[in-house]
Amino acid sequence: MKKLILAVAIVMLLGSSVQANLILNPGIEAGSGADADNWAEGAGITRQSGSVHSGSSAFNLNYNGGAATQDVYLTAGDYTLGGWGMHQLSWAGDVGTNIEAVGYGLVFISPAQFQWAYDEFDFTVATASTVTIRLSTAAPYYFNPAFADDISLTAVPEPATMALMSLGVVGMLIRRKRR
Repeated sequence: MKKLILAVAIVMLLGSSVQANLILNPGIEAGSGADADNWAEGAGITRQSGSVHSGSSAFNLNYNGGAATQDVYLTAGDYTLGGWGMHQLSWAGDVGTNIEAVGYGLVFISPAQFQWAYDEFDFTVATASTVTIRLSTAAPYYFNPAFADDISLTAVPEPATMALMSLGVVGMLIRRKRR
């Protein structure tokens, strides 16, 4: 019985920290040529090799106004959206990568030139709906070599779920002591 309780406790701890990525093709690896599978690429947005955070491909968000998008169906709940961004211009501030959940917020990544940086933000979906994830450059310039890679969208476990699982373990312990 002790082994069972220990196993349940380990599964709970691991389950609370490991979340499935809801983005399809998050590392921009799958695709043909300049087109990435599961993403809709707008004007000037290409899948390319060379400037990547990991793997062999990333999005080149070359032109202001263009974007790569992916629609994801989300149930009501809390989510974390994040990813890696990089730019190649010698000045920063208004140059970088936007990772956005349209209608819910965005994160702007503007690291030092040629440096990859990660950022994320949390948002809440009140009712189940399709949410557009949008990757774009953030610059007032026509040409901005900014990049996005390794995008992640995960559900945040509800505190009530964790409380119920903990209550189950306590119940198992109490039952064990009574025997």
